[in-house]
Amino acid sequence: MLSSHPSATGDIISLELSKLAARRIRERPEIVSFGLDRIEKWGNRRGYSEGWAMSLHEWKDIILTHDAEGIAAILEMDTQEGQRLRSSMPFIQPPFFTEQERLEIIDRAFANQ
Repeated sequence: MLSSHPSATGDIISLELSKLAARRIRERPEIVSFGLDRIEKWGNRRGYSEGWAMSLHEWKDIILTHDAEGIAAILEMDTQEGQRLRSSMPFIQPPFFTEQERLEIIDRAFANQ
């Protein structure tokens, strides 16, 4: 799965973090609400592009129309669409993953370049 191409490192990190978030969502479906809270918080900030606002709206729609398993499956998509969605995923930080877990994923990705 890990790539030797430096430009792919960010995508690898994003995919691994989203897989971890997906696992946590499956373990505790109620934490999806933290993603909605994060979208609301981000949406209240000024200075975002129209594209970012559209991404937030898309994630809000996904959360409101999918169950936890469906959201987890979207987070794990290893496709261009999955990559695009991960670029704005609201499932970051605790309870989806810790800072230590994030740093470990980053270290592994760079170690395997």
